[in-house]
Amino acid sequence: MRRLVQLMAAVCLLCSAATAYPECSWVVWASASVIGRGLMDKPTQTWPTKAFPTKTECDAGRNQAIARLLATDVSGVKAVRVGDMVSVLVGDPPDRTLTTYWFACLLDTIDPRREKGK
Repeated sequence: MRRLVQLMAAVCLLCSAATAYPECSWVVWASASVIGRGLMDKPTQTWPTKAFPTKTECDAGRNQAIARLLATDVSGVKAVRVGDMVSVLVGDPPDRTLTTYWFACLLDTIDPRREKGK
């Protein structure tokens, strides 16, 4: 009986260790897509901006990045936030350009530039 209890305790310890999450950092990712005269075929660009030790700090970093983009004080530039996206309109027609930026906090093990399933 004692041996059975020890075996069950060992199995429980192994199971709990297998489900533990390793220490990971969080990364603010930015992505930009541009629409404008002569730019319709430009692919979306995605890049990591900064890493943080916790999700809470990453969210704060993402909000700071968005706030910096919205604080742009340049004549002829208008920025509007919708959730985690910021759309920036530059210029007047017919040369107006719209750039949409997307920001997200992802674990450092996730790279949104990689194809899914690979």
